Amino acid sequence: MPRFNITDQQILDLSDNDLVYKKGFSYYTAGRVRNFTFSPDKGLVIANVIGGLRYSVQVAFEQDSSVRSYRCTCPTFTDSPGACRHVIAVLKAAQDKLPTAWPVPVVSNRVVEDLLEVFSNHHQEIPQEEVTLEVELQILPGHRVSAQMQLKLGLQRLYVVKDIEQFIGSIKTGRSLEFGKQFTFEPSRQSFKEEDRPLISMLTEMFEQHTALNEMQGPFYTTNLLCQKSVPLSGYYLTKFLDALGAKVFHWGISTAPLLPTQIDRQGLPMEFSLQAQGQDLTLALESDEVPLQLTSDGNYYAYQQTIYLASPTQQSLLPPILRALNKGSDTNLVIPAAQKEFFASEALPLLGKLGQVSIDPTLEEKFNQETLRASIYFDRAEDMGITARLEFHYGDTVINPFASTRENLNNSVDSTVILI
Repeated sequence: MPRFNITDQQILDLSDNDLVYKKGFSYYTAGRVRNFTFSPDKGLVIANVIGGLRYSVQVAFEQDSSVRSYRCTCPTFTDSPGACRHVIAVLKAAQDKLPTAWPVPVVSNRVVEDLLEVFSNHHQEIPQEEVTLEVELQILPGHRVSAQMQLKLGLQRLYVVKDIEQFIGSIKTGRSLEFGKQFTFEPSRQSFKEEDRPLISMLTEMFEQHTALNEMQGPFYTTNLLCQKSVPLSGYYLTKFLDALGAKVFHWGISTAPLLPTQIDRQGLPMEFSLQAQGQDLTLALESDEVPLQLTSDGNYYAYQQTIYLASPTQQSLLPPILRALNKGSDTNLVIPAAQKEFFASEALPLLGKLGQVSIDPTLEEKFNQETLRASIYFDRAEDMGITARLEFHYGDTVINPFASTRENLNNSVDSTVILI
């Protein structure tokens, strides 16, 4: 009986060049060969390979394992003298999947096939055991905050996922992945906990986008971004990652600090501000000595007081500019000049109250006039038969001429140092 034993050297000889061979091998190990079928009577392999798009590959073998012909639907197939990376990936899959001895073709029995199909459609559901997935996140502060993510997987004992791309490829193809003598991940009979599934979906999406990017860059572009145990995250993907964690407990730390277990607090940051008088000026400061570290450029997530927080909608829009202003000085105090304190008190202070708690110096609070504004306009007949108008702003007992170059009280019942809100 003929034996199938195509060698690595035979596949390498068929490839267009060494780089194409390595690329095809990486496609195979990443589980991108799908729908693999083999017709022994024709010696024909048909499969799909997932690159930037899905490509169809056919390889015909002689009974001595030599390749009779091959074809691929990718655009580079007709331009290359040798086999493309998609054909190489299918040949590597054939090494693994084809029997060492080709069986003699059996005459089809339609009645038996129909009966077997009935049984196959009524297979029993196999109970799946849940694996434990542990997540570690190391925050790296800088001009642009980034992070390193690492996974551990197992049952009783946890093992480091040393190749994220290989791990995701195993999930997508259902192929077993060995972590050690005591544990092999088997997607066909093992499943993830409910809380981990959004994270797996996010990593799968990241894997597919990374694969598509590699395809777009062409055969001379290679990157091992996901082929390692620590995956860099920043910007869009860091936000997606933190979103996917949901209420899951994970371990995290900043820079070289020890990792600590935590959950993301999704109720907004517990911000506390203080407002005090400094001569004629105002001083805004954080009650805490620690300034929140903005993790994502969209202002959604912050590290603060040993916890990661999802900011409230108001905090997402207003907190980034406030933190930038506080971080520009030598300390965490922001001085509001006397000329701007009324604008600050009337426009900014109410919004600060939506960001968190604001404690105001009692002596300063006494000077805040929070009466409702009432505008009055008075018309008089002028000597030249024209009309004059006078506009006044009334804040309780305080009456203001809005056209004066400086504040002008039209009565003397209120201290001129009162701040109008």
